[in-house]
Amino acid sequence: MDIGPDDNTVSLRHDMRDATGGLLLAVLGISSPEGGYSRSRITDADNPSRVLALTAGQGVAIGTPPEGLQKMPVERVDVVDSPDMAPLHQVFGCVRRTDGNYWVP
Repeated sequence: MDIGPDDNTVSLRHDMRDATGGLLLAVLGISSPEGGYSRSRITDADNPSRVLALTAGQGVAIGTPPEGLQKMPVERVDVVDSPDMAPLHQVFGCVRRTDGNYWVP
């Protein structure tokens, strides 16, 4: 829906990695394309030949856009990562289960 150049990159926050520096699986779900049937190859931006993941998924249409709806200008929000940022589980209102995992109510 945006006009302007495509941006197919995702910047990782500090809390998108585990204690050993490994990429958390949820990041791949967040960064995978949506809509229809899609496949993607996620690579290391500093070393594009290093494949991190291959994804595939399906989406559904939940409605028809209103007649006359036009593409919108990109209103990019540049966020500088910082340990002062709220953890993602707090941002999305997740609740910790008794098994130590989170769920979104």
